[in-house]
Amino acid sequence: MVVANRQRTADILLQQLREFIGDDIVLQSRSLQNGLGIISDQTLVVASTPFATANLNEWLPRSTAVVTAVRTMRKDSWENIMKLRMRTAALVVNDGQDTALDSVALLKDLGLAHLNLVPCYPGLTEVPNIAIALTHGEPQLVPSGVKKVIDMGDRVLEPTTLIEVLTLIGRLDQEHYQQVLEYTDQVMLRPGNRQLLQGFVAMRQDLEGVLDAIPEGILVVDAKGNFRLANRTWEKMMGKKSWQFVGKTLHQIGDELRLERNLWPAPESGAVAVDLLNRQVMLQAFGRGKNQGIVYTWRRMEERIKSSKMAAGVEDYPKQELRANGFRTRYTFKDIVGESKVLRETLERANQFAGTSASIVITGESGTGKELFAQAIHNASPRSQFPFVAINCAAIPESLLESELFGYEGGSFTGALRSGREGLFEQAHMGTIFLDEIAELPLSLQSRLLRVLQEKEVMRIGANRVRPIDVRVISASNQNLEQEVRRGKLRPDLYYRLAVLPLYIPPLRERTEDLALLIRNFLADFHDRRAWSPALLAKLQAYHWPGNVRELRNCVEYLVTTAKGIFQADDLPPTLKRLRDDQSAKLLEENKERSLEATLEPFLLRALSEEHMGRRKLTELAQKAGFQVGEGQMRVALEKLAVKGLVLVRRGRAGVGITQAGLRVLRDKALDKTKLDA
Repeated sequence: MVVANRQRTADILLQQLREFIGDDIVLQSRSLQNGLGIISDQTLVVASTPFATANLNEWLPRSTAVVTAVRTMRKDSWENIMKLRMRTAALVVNDGQDTALDSVALLKDLGLAHLNLVPCYPGLTEVPNIAIALTHGEPQLVPSGVKKVIDMGDRVLEPTTLIEVLTLIGRLDQEHYQQVLEYTDQVMLRPGNRQLLQGFVAMRQDLEGVLDAIPEGILVVDAKGNFRLANRTWEKMMGKKSWQFVGKTLHQIGDELRLERNLWPAPESGAVAVDLLNRQVMLQAFGRGKNQGIVYTWRRMEERIKSSKMAAGVEDYPKQELRANGFRTRYTFKDIVGESKVLRETLERANQFAGTSASIVITGESGTGKELFAQAIHNASPRSQFPFVAINCAAIPESLLESELFGYEGGSFTGALRSGREGLFEQAHMGTIFLDEIAELPLSLQSRLLRVLQEKEVMRIGANRVRPIDVRVISASNQNLEQEVRRGKLRPDLYYRLAVLPLYIPPLRERTEDLALLIRNFLADFHDRRAWSPALLAKLQAYHWPGNVRELRNCVEYLVTTAKGIFQADDLPPTLKRLRDDQSAKLLEENKERSLEATLEPFLLRALSEEHMGRRKLTELAQKAGFQVGEGQMRVALEKLAVKGLVLVRRGRAGVGITQAGLRVLRDKALDKTKLDA
């Protein structure tokens, strides 16, 4: 889009650009005088003067790319002016003060020193009595007393501006460059511009040659995240030409390509995985210095994996070998049943985590489906074609656990295979290792595990060399891991290395609205289409479910096996019926506690969003607000929030602080309340 102070100027510049750009790109002209209307932030704007550029801020989206046009005049018009005598006074007439001053500056920049130039424009209070007037296509504006008028013709775009525009829209090929060179011979250039132009084009061609030779996709954005440059590999990956992204921000490019990850500002975790046009791509950002933008490299996942394995000396894992070894997964996110809000939020967070390679720690009660989530995350990750190796740290004797995890060389100990054996970390190379019941890992092995995570290499028992590995670690526990750290059962440095991305799985009692869906799903697994009575569902919803989803599945299997006809409340397992009666009083108390928790947690998040504070001060604030809580209950409430990743509990004066996840939850609750009030 071309923007000028007046519409006539905008139309003239538009026509000049069309001669070089062609008709396949939409060109429009607007004026500040008539108003710009609505301008998309995907538009490249060419402003006629610095004055026009300065007045565009209030009209344009912040991310819009703007080129300030540099204009000149044709050589034949210049020759007519040079024929005037030395020290001749001449009016320079144009349609506004800014354009008149701009015309004077242009003539002086081009080297016109033998004339006395006086700007003149409509509305000038005192017009000097000068006999000669120079004008750029505006003879009708010349004052009536002027005897001689020299029309210099409309000002035209200087080649440097054409080069800049063609570069931004990705059209600076050899054909267009030759067209600009021919145009250069017809117009006046400011001193030194010809050499600068030739040097720029030569450097640009060298740069494009280098970028196009790189097998990775290269994308360059400026300090505001606006598209600047891309190579041919990136164009092939996108299926579009670079000029189709000109004027767009990285946010808009991501939206257009339906990327699930925000790419601006640049990811802080190094290489990250994105789903691009149904293919996995690894993306990495490199800063170019303060206020200089970012260079992104894009590489198809299969190419990155291949090069990584070549560097590590690891062969491909045939799929049939993975199946034979049992290193496969059965579950995806589609297998996780439920529509409750708390489960949807958990699934959304797990989906976000799947796209990275950072370590995840999954916490939740027994039977909530921690390994189900771990498998789903693996299957949704760029590592899905590689092994998923699961190990229960509590199920293997300590004497065998080290060799299972890290492997051993032949003859390292009595009973060792002569050929040695790969450990599970080596077998999980390029894939995911799932460490269940991580809190049960012996302290003697925790330091070795920490080193593996830090150095990304493993040494077998009895070996004298390390082996590089690339493994994503997902760990799980039904314990409060922060409490285990305080008790000394879990190394704090290992915990923080594992818990980069904490994921809390809600128990079944917190999402009882999912019971009907889960029951229906389990009945389908047992090929049973019978219905159930409302009384049965009511009884199940009132039950505490200490065994969570696993216990519910066992209950459904019992009903399928023993019930006759429609499932009734009396068909429930004896243990569940007996426990239900014993737990009535307990359930009432727990409901009261959950009600307190449901109101206390938002209160704590709101308080911590304003400042960090200690447990004692939080308790005092809660009591003043009407909550009947002591410091012990406050500690439990804060631990629950910490497990969910909503707050960070620090020692000493630092107190408790809210995390970014906590701020998002607080914001979402405010939005839900606004919708409810509406």
